[in-house]
Amino acid sequence: MNGAAPETKAKIDRNGAALTIELAPDLSAIGTMLDAIEAFLADNAVERSIGQHVMLAAEELVANAVIHGHAAEVANAIVLNIYCKPEQIVTQITYPGIEFDPTKPVERPPDRYAQPGGFGLELVWNAVDELTYRRRGNINIVRLSHLISR
Repeated sequence: MNGAAPETKAKIDRNGAALTIELAPDLSAIGTMLDAIEAFLADNAVERSIGQHVMLAAEELVANAVIHGHAAEVANAIVLNIYCKPEQIVTQITYPGIEFDPTKPVERPPDRYAQPGGFGLELVWNAVDELTYRRRGNINIVRLSHLISR
């Protein structure tokens, strides 16, 4: 044993109605992220069904950042910010890597259901009320919102 501290897969910062998670670009960090989101949304009295949509979209988009956006190939973290506002939950996911726009349809042949890929984005599109994408330099910025009524 070399005495080094174990590698941290996620850094979590909660401040009332705001949550920031810095994730290692590694699929194994997603479970920690989901636990933090679930607790945060419960503490902010977000209806469970809306919370499940927020978590599903975050899980799919972070997995896509690692797998398709090649975020795992760069040293920087994936940063997820969630804000609970009176009428909506806003999530922003920022990560370096190749351009990967989740708002664009995935091209697939007619027998698309016989082949893997693209179904996660369809889940995201159905789970959110708004999804936008922009790129700043080599940084991908995905923003989504879920409308709520309290």
